[in-house]
Amino acid sequence: MRWRRLEGNVASCCRLEFAGHGNSAIIRMDVRHRHGERSSGIYSSESIKELILDVTETLMAACYTPLLSNKTMCLRRSIQAALLLCVMLIAVHAPAQSGSPLRELAQKILQHAQTRSAITLSAKNLANVSAADFSSAQRELETQLRSLGVRFVKPDQAVETVRVTLSDTPHGLLWIAEIEHAGSREVAIVSGGQIETPTRRPAPSGVAVRRILLFKQAARMLDVAPVQIGNNRGLLILEAERIVLRSTPESAIQEVAIPHSRPWPRDLRGRLQVTANGSFEAQLPGVKCGGTTQSLATSVCQETDDPWALGSLRAFYNASRNYFTGMLAPSLGSEKLSPFFTVAELSQPSSKFSAFNGIDGRTRIFSAAGDNVATVAGWGSDITGIAAECGSGGYILATRVGESDHPDSIQAFELVNREPVEASAPIEVPGPVIALWATSENASAIAVVQNTKTLDYEAYILSVTCGR
Repeated sequence: MRWRRLEGNVASCCRLEFAGHGNSAIIRMDVRHRHGERSSGIYSSESIKELILDVTETLMAACYTPLLSNKTMCLRRSIQAALLLCVMLIAVHAPAQSGSPLRELAQKILQHAQTRSAITLSAKNLANVSAADFSSAQRELETQLRSLGVRFVKPDQAVETVRVTLSDTPHGLLWIAEIEHAGSREVAIVSGGQIETPTRRPAPSGVAVRRILLFKQAARMLDVAPVQIGNNRGLLILEAERIVLRSTPESAIQEVAIPHSRPWPRDLRGRLQVTANGSFEAQLPGVKCGGTTQSLATSVCQETDDPWALGSLRAFYNASRNYFTGMLAPSLGSEKLSPFFTVAELSQPSSKFSAFNGIDGRTRIFSAAGDNVATVAGWGSDITGIAAECGSGGYILATRVGESDHPDSIQAFELVNREPVEASAPIEVPGPVIALWATSENASAIAVVQNTKTLDYEAYILSVTCGR
């Protein structure tokens, strides 16, 4: 699908935006009359002939206002606009450009947007597409927009509002985005292609993701790690400005500040890794801290661009954004990685895999030799690998797609013949997942969630349970 814009002096000012696909077409038209009157509408027809007649009739009707003096000139220009419309509708029958439709839609949205720092997005499904598939596509669109520098905010804080609708046409899906700002409205439309989703099968009985609440607090938690303190269990908590050690949730705390000369990025992320002897490493954008839970006060932090430890891999982090650059040390085979949010390592009896959740909304799964064995769309931006004593012995935990300020869910997937399939039903959590990391022993994972009702940050330990 290709788009053209016609700006001219039909009536007083007329702007047309339209698309054609096969024998169908959609037009958005804004008419502003010389004396300040304004009318607009979106027209759709399976017959281009009928559509041209409809648009021409609307334009000519705009000429017949009591305040418009030169009706002859207006009518002439209306007919000229309709003729030009005929020519340009024929032009839109050319083959659509290749590439991701949602990537193209994100780029078109930003062509109309006046800011990237305060946008709210909503989406409506009017197509014959399942709610899960639509939610998957919506999350991919959000990911595409974030990769282009967009920051989403709540509606009451937004400078611009983007409303996206997915519709059916006889020739495929159609995405329509309305961008509103400062009293004006723009429209972007892209043909939708197909929505990719993970392979599905009924979840096997007895396999489930289990969650246990570890701790909650009002301050933002970036990561949490269960630790051993003498004969007791405790929690090591990574916050934006400090590392905190608690022997019990109600106990007095130990803490150490995290110095940093550069301001943190807006979407701050952090990672804790703890060894069996109590030593730990905390990583944040451009900063790394090391110490031991036996003497937290002796912890040392330094500014560094060293790669982050992600299980057996080490990846370079983009300190000004919220994702990894795609560079590993050492590299994974000869395949060049795209930037990604996180990685899930998966071990099976005879093979190992690494799944990289790209900022383009697709998760690419690689073998130990560096071969791209599968690509998945439809997972959220947080994934991790976890070991279990059933099935193939390893699962990928993935968040779902959806609004960034709505409750989330986490589901287990298993690789079967190198293809990811559903292994459990999703479990609901009371807010968006802020972080999802495997623990050091890989038998469990930590999820940090912001509760949408209380706004508290809650840390859960996750595990995969198997029926007997």
